[in-house]
Order: sequence, then structure tokens, then C-alpha cells
Amino acid sequence: MEKEVSIQYTSSGERNGYLSLVTFKKVSHPLYARYENISICIANDGFSWLQFFPDQCHYSITAMLNKEQAVIQWYIDITKENGYDAIRGPWMDDLYLDIIVLPDGNMITKDLDELQDAYKNEFISKVDYLLANTECERLVQRIEQKKLNLEQLTREHLAFFRSSV
Repeated sequence: MEKEVSIQYTSSGERNGYLSLVTFKKVSHPLYARYENISICIANDGFSWLQFFPDQCHYSITAMLNKEQAVIQWYIDITKENGYDAIRGPWMDDLYLDIIVLPDGNMITKDLDELQDAYKNEFISKVDYLLANTECERLVQRIEQKKLNLEQLTREHLAFFRSSV
């Protein structure tokens, strides 16, 4: 796989955090995600993943874009925390639970079983388990109410990368 990675820090109001833009120049084979009866190509030649790791929040957002820069899906990881390391770049402490938002507005909550297993097997605490569920519910509600506008956020972040080149 041949890819290009760019990392920036943005501080625009409530949207402070690290941004990572991964552009897949050449992949050995396309990568597909499957949700129930839907199959979506999420990585192929010319595709990009725009990742946002907001400061002091319990989620990260990856906007997956095709080669025309149209959003394929938003993948939201529920996290214990996000951070930055000078060697590894932006990182997140994943709490298993994920939200997939499709361009048509459909939302899919994913990996609740993994979260429950992690709690049952004591890989995470009760506090982390409750945090993941509460944050997931809060984000779904914010997206439904358009208080977290993923399209606008993606446009702003892409424009930020274009202006800093």
C-alpha cells in the first residue's frame, strides 16, 4: 500500500483537536465494510480518510472519502480519551462502541457486543462501560438534531488542510 499522511492541529472554537488526512495512493486491493445487507468500498486508489481527534472529548470521527472527495461514510469511535504522541501522532483509547453514519443519514451502532464482553471480562471498568453507552447515546442524539453536523465539519476540515498546504 502506498499512502500519504498529513497531520495538523486545528483550534476553531469548540473544534480543537488533531486532524489526520490519509490519502491512499495505491492499494493492493479495495477494502470493503459490510453492514447487514450493505457493502461499501471504504479504501481504494485515490480514497482518503479524514480523521478528527477532538480535545477533551470521548469520540473520534473518520470521514471516509472516495476519489471524488464525496463522503462514503463517517465512522465514529467512542473513546476513553484522545491524545497526541510526537512519534505515533494522534491516538485514541478506544471503548469498542462505534457509530457509522451513511450519507443518506442512516446510522448504525456497531460493536455493542464487544463493549459488553470487554466489561464482562474486566478489560474495562464499569465507569468506562457507562461512559461508552452514554457518549454513544449523546452523539446519536446530537447527529439526529443536527447539533453535530458531520457534513459541515468535514467540509471545514478539508478546507483547513487545503489552506495549510
